[in-house]
Amino acid sequence: MSPLRSGKDDIGDISIARANAALDEALNDPEVKWNKPGDDEEVKNINDLKDTTETGSDDNDLYSDVEVKEGPVSAYGGRSDSPLSFSSTSHEKTRVLFITSDVSFLDPQAKERKALVEMNHLFDEMHIMVLTEQWQSAKAVKRIAPQTWLYTTASQFWWQFHVSALSICRQQLVFAEGFRPDVIVALEPFSAGFTASYLAKRFKRPYQVQMKVNPWSKEFKDKVKYSGIKIRFAEYVLGRSPSVCVASQALRKIATQKVPKMVEPIVLPPYYDMRNLLQTPTRKESGNILFPQFSFVILYMARLGPESTLFRVLDSARNLLHNPGVVLVVVGDGPMKKHFQERAQMLGISRQVIFKQPIDDPVYYFQNADIFFMSDTNPESDEMVIKAAAAGLPLLLAENQLRRDLFTDGEDVFMSVPEDTVEFSQKLNEFVNNNAIRAQFREGAREVIAQSFHEDPAVYQEAYLNAIESVLYTNSFLPLSARE
Repeated sequence: MSPLRSGKDDIGDISIARANAALDEALNDPEVKWNKPGDDEEVKNINDLKDTTETGSDDNDLYSDVEVKEGPVSAYGGRSDSPLSFSSTSHEKTRVLFITSDVSFLDPQAKERKALVEMNHLFDEMHIMVLTEQWQSAKAVKRIAPQTWLYTTASQFWWQFHVSALSICRQQLVFAEGFRPDVIVALEPFSAGFTASYLAKRFKRPYQVQMKVNPWSKEFKDKVKYSGIKIRFAEYVLGRSPSVCVASQALRKIATQKVPKMVEPIVLPPYYDMRNLLQTPTRKESGNILFPQFSFVILYMARLGPESTLFRVLDSARNLLHNPGVVLVVVGDGPMKKHFQERAQMLGISRQVIFKQPIDDPVYYFQNADIFFMSDTNPESDEMVIKAAAAGLPLLLAENQLRRDLFTDGEDVFMSVPEDTVEFSQKLNEFVNNNAIRAQFREGAREVIAQSFHEDPAVYQEAYLNAIESVLYTNSFLPLSARE
């Protein structure tokens, strides 16, 4: 049964048929030697494929012309030998092609793009390919930084991404000496992962798949369109990738359980600059300079857009905010700001709710608050939670997968299901009345962050480089017959 037809996602018979046809075209491409179940069997969908390592056929040895130089690899993909010597390269640093379907990479100010481009000095060349559904749009190629190029593919449907990607590669990345990148890196295991595996086999290059979110979580299934299809793509790609890099130990554990055939993943948490945050003084230590008229300050910090759940914070804290010594400070702006101000007025707590404009450095507010209350569960709020924890603020959180992976409710934070304002209210009251709990959570959450994330950007960048280049220092991407 087709992996697209076996799920619960209803995307229409025509769309499913087109998706299967596009996959059939990729999987049966005569120039790409996918290993088939048998000479007399027909490959009907990606679940019918077997790993190349199962046959040991010299005909399917895509890397027979590659000289492998092995060396031990650390938990972070540490290098201890010189890299593979591809016949088409004579450079010392690696040339990398990154592939993503995240269209935010088209925005020069996007956080993920800026973070990646800031590491371009680690590589001889950095190529970033953004897969987009923009039928008949121009396929843009831009130089966005020294030795860094951005390519935009144009496909009518997401299941045609690999076709547009191949076209871009042929036009821009194939020279007389061959395919220019040494390694292909998919920044997610879905359409980018499938495209990376397709290009890797086409151009005989090793590839790595990175995974930052848990596709098997309830949050992913509830919020992501066609989540069932994407999960099946992820399982297919992860089970065949020669190198997998995940964002946490918890995600590594889940992924290895869901995809038993997957290689042992490299664990590389995302980087957050927390060098100043870890030294943030408490409100008492900083002199209580911002809100001296209040004895207890609750801080909420997020964009006030349609996705904001500030209404849950207001509802949970409304009884407590009738105490004139308690204040809720809301740092953020957006189209819903006026709505939330009116809600505070309706609840009779407008004098105890102070709205402030967002600033670049959150430390100013962190050191003038007693607890951090985050009811949002999106990725942007996760980053703010991590920064608040690093700053030593006791945390009251709506739970999601990342927070469950990092923290333990009742030990280093308080967590509740996002919709339970009654439990939020109970735990908020316990925070106010129990200074020992606040002190325990302040140190506990800060210790979790210090142990889970890199503090030094140079150390993180070296770990990131090692994680990518680790695929060059093993023969894990070779067919079984080529290994010793």
